Amino acid sequence: KLVELHFPASGLYAVAALAGLTDVDAITLSVAQPGGSAGVRTAAAAIAIAAASNTITKCGMTAAIGSAGLGGMRGIIGALFAALIGWFVWAGIIYLVGTQALPDPQTKADLGQVLRTVGFAASPGVLGIFAIVPVLGWLVRLAVFVWQIAATIVAVRQALDYTSTAKAAVVCILGVIAYTAVFMFLGALGLAGMGMRGMM
Repeated sequence: KLVELHFPASGLYAVAALAGLTDVDAITLSVAQPGGSAGVRTAAAAIAIAAASNTITKCGMTAAIGSAGLGGMRGIIGALFAALIGWFVWAGIIYLVGTQALPDPQTKADLGQVLRTVGFAASPGVLGIFAIVPVLGWLVRLAVFVWQIAATIVAVRQALDYTSTAKAAVVCILGVIAYTAVFMFLGALGLAGMGMRGMM
């Protein structure tokens, strides 16, 4: 409630993203109360961000469980943090490229919109749990990857109010290049760890 009163939108979005790591119910009940200080749009956006954050967390968990043999519990925890950090970095890069470098005249996106749509585009990653199947694991990973790429392109087109899917694909390609450069730089500093796994 304190964040809702003192930081109406941006603070509420940050709290929603953090609350969504564990559950969506608490933030939903908190902002959806009649007479609350958050407007309907702000409350709906906060709930959507919490749901996207929760989806990313679950995708990270399934990816981690699917590859648990690679790092045990440490690998699972690392993959969860990598997925969340990757989501924020990826959405931030898409937001900057789409709104600053390649905006359409009708582009009026904010970071919250991009976080939500990119978060939901990652939801096919939940199927990564099936990567534990010995013979089909690689095929599952490939199918999930292609599905997430397609969903991300559509998500970027919608979030940035583009009329062209090709332009959304270009933003995604430029985003991948920038994302890779960021994590290569962090890797050179020894900070990236498993960060590349959290992208999509």
